[in-house]
Amino acid sequence: MALDPAQFLNLLRELVDKNPRTREEHADAVTDLRAAMSPAESHALASVLAALAVWEPDGTVREAQLHALAELHEWDQSTPDALNLLQRLDRATLAGPEIEYVGYLLGE
Repeated sequence: MALDPAQFLNLLRELVDKNPRTREEHADAVTDLRAAMSPAESHALASVLAALAVWEPDGTVREAQLHALAELHEWDQSTPDALNLLQRLDRATLAGPEIEYVGYLLGE
């Protein structure tokens, strides 16, 4: 099964929705769709997730974004550029699993 363009665009739209629960729900959905993505789609999505995590004000949503990014990374579907974006994270704002995800993603 492959993602069709409309599915991919919808996922991107929902990841930036103004409703935090929608953003969280669709970040969680990334792990379900991972196998259907082309390398270009997964690499683009990894960059989007990393950038969103840097600016996300809601810790629950940020945790879901980082989890999705960690899943992509585990399956070699992220890029060094995406992971480098995480250097911009204010680590003082991280809690619990977020700290572990960032450490894993940055190879610490």
